[in-house]
Amino acid sequence: MNFIADFGSGANLTERIRSGYAIIEEYENSLAARLRDGLATIPGVTLFQAGASVPKTPTVAFRVDGMKQSEFCARMSEGHQAFVSDGDFYRQTLVRKIVPGDEKSVVRAGIAPYTTVEEVDRLLAGTRAIFGA
Repeated sequence: MNFIADFGSGANLTERIRSGYAIIEEYENSLAARLRDGLATIPGVTLFQAGASVPKTPTVAFRVDGMKQSEFCARMSEGHQAFVSDGDFYRQTLVRKIVPGDEKSVVRAGIAPYTTVEEVDRLLAGTRAIFGA
C-alpha cells in the first residue's frame, strides 16, 4: 500500500492510494500506448489488441513472423536487454481464438510502474533490429 501511496498525494493514506493508482495507471497506459504504436509500425509484427475505444491493461500481446516466439524472446533478452515472454499466459481460450492452431505463439510485454521510456524504446529498437526495419 505504501508503494502505491508514495506515488500519490492527499491528506490521508486512502487519498494517497487512490491518487497513486490514478498516477500509475496514467503512466503505464502512456508507455503501453507508446509500445503498441511502435510495434504496429514494424513489418513482421502482428499486434493483438481491442479497438481504440476499449480500455486496455498495460500488457501488450503480439506475434512475430519468421521465427518461434521463444527464439524472439531469447534474442531480445540476450541481444537487446529487453525481457518479453512467450506462451498463452493462462488465457488459452482467448489465445486460441486470436491465433487459431498455434496457441503458444504469442509474445507478451508487460509495463509496470518502474518501467522506463528508455526500456520501451529499447524493446522497440531491438524488435526493429531483429526484423531489419
